[in-house]
Amino acid sequence: MRAAAALLSLVVVTSCAGPATAERTPWPTQTYGEITVTFVRPGTTPAVSPTIPVGTAIRILGSSFDPQIMEVPLGSVVTWTSRDPILHTVTSGTFGRPDGQFDRELFGGATFSFTFAQAGRFSYYCRFHGGMQATLVVR
Repeated sequence: MRAAAALLSLVVVTSCAGPATAERTPWPTQTYGEITVTFVRPGTTPAVSPTIPVGTAIRILGSSFDPQIMEVPLGSVVTWTSRDPILHTVTSGTFGRPDGQFDRELFGGATFSFTFAQAGRFSYYCRFHGGMQATLVVR
């Protein structure tokens, strides 16, 4: 009985795998906002290639920065706009370690702008809400 069950599972597994010599066509890709997903056959690793949005406007909404990572051209004026009914800050540095470049409180509809004159990666956060952190990539 065990031999029959083992043989049956072997037949099922090999029949699902398909012929070894069959030519396989690539599966499609689909873009969801900032993430492109390439669909793959079962048993293989999916390929995900995130893209970084480019722009100069950042929203504060739902106690988060949107987008959380953004690329801006060198010399750009970046503007943060609060769309939340609670007080937030836009503070340069990382949570608990401000670097002193900027620190502004924003509340419902208020805006703050800053010019990035140097290339690099710049982190910022909200002093009141530890989970609110984001990054700008200046090129």
